Order: sequence, then structure tokens, then C-alpha cells
Amino acid sequence: MVKNEQNIIQQLSLGDENLLEELYIEYYNVFLYYFKRYSVSQQDIEEAYQDSMIAFYQSILSGKLKNLKSSIKAYIFGIGKHKILDKIRYNKKQKDIQYPQDNIDPIPVESEEFTIEQQLLHQHFKRLGESCQRILKFFYYRGLSIKDIVAAGSYKDENTVKSHKSRCLKQLRSMKNENAWTRKN
Repeated sequence: MVKNEQNIIQQLSLGDENLLEELYIEYYNVFLYYFKRYSVSQQDIEEAYQDSMIAFYQSILSGKLKNLKSSIKAYIFGIGKHKILDKIRYNKKQKDIQYPQDNIDPIPVESEEFTIEQQLLHQHFKRLGESCQRILKFFYYRGLSIKDIVAAGSYKDENTVKSHKSRCLKQLRSMKNENAWTRKN
């Protein structure tokens, strides 16, 4: 390992979040470009990148990662590759699983009955990826608990459901805030 990278790991182990942010920005576009060759969405690649960076940082903070046998970039990309391959397997599994409740007819409601904020939320919701729409429908529309969603066979465990739901809500809030900002300007 390059001595400079050993210094980076040491600084990160001391909690240097500014350095983590610099690494995040440095590898972001390269990661996205590299993993476009896999059959996953842009959103899935971005989620894999975020998860990879979190796993990298947690490994350092927990003391599991002290010395690398490769570069930091290769380590992060290695984690990312596993995340992407897991997503591909998950997507394949999802195509095989039947969700009869997904075919529930929506309740016919005049669009004039919705507030502007509700209409915007609906527009933003339609922009979310399929997996985000599904988990939010399971939780909020159908009222399924985290355990019920895991039991449906869609996710590995409760923590996976919680983190996926959290990322989806964050993305939805981001769209809402982006829209609020553009309306002001």
C-alpha cells in the first residue's frame, strides 16, 4: 500500500469526516462510470456507492481495516462490485416473486381534491425507482411493518429494510426541497 494511503486510513480512523468527503467526491464519478456497464439503474449505482463508502468508513472506525493490500479506490470498488452483484441478484429474484397486492386498483379521486403539495408529492413519488416505490407502498400504503416486509421475502433483514426505506424517504425529501427551491427562484 502506498504510504500516503496509510496516512489517509490513519486520519479517517481519527474521525476526519472532511477527508472522507474528499474521497467521496474524488471517486464518485469514476465509480458511477465504471458500474454503468452492469444492468442496474443509476439510482442503484449511487446507492451502492454510498453503501460502499459507509462500509469502508465503518471498517476503518471499527479497527477492522488498518492495512490495505490494494489501493483505497480498489477496496471501495471491490465493495461496490459486491453491492451491485447483490442488487442484480435481488432484481432477478424480484422478477420471480409475484406481488398480487401490487395490482390493487387505485381509488378514483378527482385531482382537484389534492393540495398542490400532495400533487407534487405524487409527481416526485413517480420519479422514484421501482424498489423505492415498492417499499414505501408496503410501509405507508399497505401499513406493513418492517418485519412483515422482511417476511414477504423481499429483503435480507430488518436493517436492510430500514436503511432502504430511509434512503428512499431522503430521496423524496430531496426532490421536494429541490422543487421548493426552484419555485422560490
